[in-house]
Amino acid sequence: MASFRAEAPRLAMDWGINLRGVTHYTDEKGVALDAAPVFGAVTAPNSGIPAILNTTVDPQLIRQLITPTKSEEIYGSEKKGDRTNKTVMFPVIESSGYAVAYGDYEQGGDSSANANWVSRQSFHFQTWAKYGDLELEMMGTASIPWVAEQRTAGVSVLAKQQNLINLFGVSGLENYGALNDPALPAAITASVRERTATRHGPAPAILTPSTSIS
Repeated sequence: MASFRAEAPRLAMDWGINLRGVTHYTDEKGVALDAAPVFGAVTAPNSGIPAILNTTVDPQLIRQLITPTKSEEIYGSEKKGDRTNKTVMFPVIESSGYAVAYGDYEQGGDSSANANWVSRQSFHFQTWAKYGDLELEMMGTASIPWVAEQRTAGVSVLAKQQNLINLFGVSGLENYGALNDPALPAAITASVRERTATRHGPAPAILTPSTSIS
């Protein structure tokens, strides 16, 4: 039987094999059979799995509620001019005059019309939707159409800005909203009354569960 100690110098000289710490071949010594060898674990103890493997992502997208934009439904809207116009003028015609009692020779009474021009300035506004190729691919792995969602957000932002202008106009311009236009009557403020209510009659009965034993 070959001995490792005898062959180790030749292995190192002829083949360049240096096995430091090795003292013998496995068949040079007998294996004791009175106890099984113990092989200790090298890795950290673990009995679980990555959390992502037992996590489910609902494919249904949940839309966050936002403030409704109802100004155009309440007051209506109409396009005047185009985006190249800085000012829009509205002709206002007013009828005036008075009447007197009829008489065959009566020349009293007068009717007239008055024309005026009301101007309003336009206001342009914008927003940007920004996204990148890597961002689109990452959102795509979650089955989210990111380009469409970005565009939907842009439409929502513009609609909310338009709703705000419809109600309050633009400060510094002749651009008023429905709630602060000087040509419109002032908004009516609801009055609040405080009262103390007194209940008359018997107190309401309170029903409680009961258990009977027979």
